[in-house]
This record gives sequence, structure tokens and C-alpha cells, in this order.
Amino acid sequence: PRRPAQGAQGGEGEEGPDGDDARQRARPARLERREEVARHARSYDRGQRIEDDAHLAALAREAGHLLMDYYRGDTAVQWKEADDPVTAADHAANELLVTRIAAAFPTDGILSEELPDDGSRLSRERVWMIDPMDGTRQFVDRIDEFAVQIGLTISGVPQLGVVYHPARDRMF
Repeated sequence: PRRPAQGAQGGEGEEGPDGDDARQRARPARLERREEVARHARSYDRGQRIEDDAHLAALAREAGHLLMDYYRGDTAVQWKEADDPVTAADHAANELLVTRIAAAFPTDGILSEELPDDGSRLSRERVWMIDPMDGTRQFVDRIDEFAVQIGLTISGVPQLGVVYHPARDRMF
């Protein structure tokens, strides 16, 4: 799911029973959650740190630029199933994302669309979810509707996430 750009979310101007703006009441909880995620991330001191939306966005952007390099050329297509393509671009972006996240957070679990799920992530408090290229079918058909998606859950609760649309250089 896409997170609307700031100001595009519903709730702006909605008043609660005590007359407060609903968006303003929710803001402290969001900031508190981001600070908690940043504290967790800072406790890992290996590799390139990914400690907030900005760092995660930079990683997604890097993977997106890699996808665009492949998009501009010819890419061989393999099929996981009858209607489920995978390309070298999927694998290259996946390698970049998984390697960087695993180096920065060696004890975290990782679930990636391009890797077999061995279930070990289920015992981890922090789990990264990666789709290195959502929209491989569109990529193959040369429709510029594909994106890099990265999310983090802590104790099963979504905490951090980005969606990067590299063809239009848009970050959500």
C-alpha cells in the first residue's frame, strides 16, 4: 500500500470530540515511533546505517537507479510460474538491498520476494520486507509502472517503509 504524500492524507481538518485536529493528535505517536525506530537502528553499528526514512529512501533510490540501468537495456526474462516473470534486474536489486540491510542489521529477519522463505524471520523481533521490483510484468512490457518497496516491522507492527518509483523519481 502506498503512503500518500504529506498533506494528501485524510483527516486534515477533522475535529475530534474535544475540537482537536485529528492529524495533530496522531503526529506525536508517529514521531515517537520514528524516534524508537531510530534508537533501535543506532544500536547496530555495522555497515551503512539505515536509521530513518531518509536512509531507507536513499537505499531504495539506489536500487531504483540499478533497475533503471536494466530498463534502458535488454533484459532476459525467466518465469517463476506461468504468469510470474523475474529478470536479472530483480535479482540485482534484491542482492543490493538484502546485502546492505543484512550488513547493517545482522540479527534482523529478512523476507524478500526473490529469496526462499525459510521461516527463520518468524523468531525475530525486527523483520524487513523487501520487494526489489514490484511490477516486474510492467518492467518486462516496458510500462514504467514498477517500484522498489522496503518495509520494517518491529514486533509485528509496521514501523518504517518506502516505495520508490524510479521511472518518475517519486518516493512515497
